Amino acid sequence: MIESSQKDGGKGLRSTTFIKSGSLIFRDIATLRCPNSFPAESESEAQALQNSCVETRFSHLSLSSRTSLMTLASHVSPSSPTIAGIFQTNAVRLQGKDSADGAIFETFCRMNHSCNPNVSHQWKDDLQRLELTALRDIPPSTEMYVSYNNNNSNASSSDVISTKERRKHLRDNFGFICMCELCVIDNEM
Repeated sequence: MIESSQKDGGKGLRSTTFIKSGSLIFRDIATLRCPNSFPAESESEAQALQNSCVETRFSHLSLSSRTSLMTLASHVSPSSPTIAGIFQTNAVRLQGKDSADGAIFETFCRMNHSCNPNVSHQWKDDLQRLELTALRDIPPSTEMYVSYNNNNSNASSSDVISTKERRKHLRDNFGFICMCELCVIDNEM
């Protein structure tokens, strides 16, 4: 139903078959999971504690999982990525009873961003899986996008914040200027 693709130097996922709006596309399992914050006397101490947690849990993964995770982007240190930077860039904040944690999902992390996504994601704490669902019909060979601006991207992120605010959030948190169709159209107006 999905395949990895390469576009403009970035990875992404494309549909291999027609996906009907509302359909469950897949469920992804967390590869690396850590708390989002740690009690500490300073922000730098809390960050060091989180980095230590990420590094420790990373060291317990299989070689293939470690190798795969190290190919993910890191906006923190793009030229020499660390697992802590990769976690900071790619981790999804979980929801429900697991909302204190963040996790990296190997398949989900290959999806690119759009401010007008065709896929939503939601953590299902009862299943311990991230579910991806089609927001509209997705024809075969179409790239599937999620919004990095919303943790649960059930709506276009343009419904919430302006193009300027969306782009600033993406630049500050993910290290890129959004050039999705919606941003380009909004920018031209």
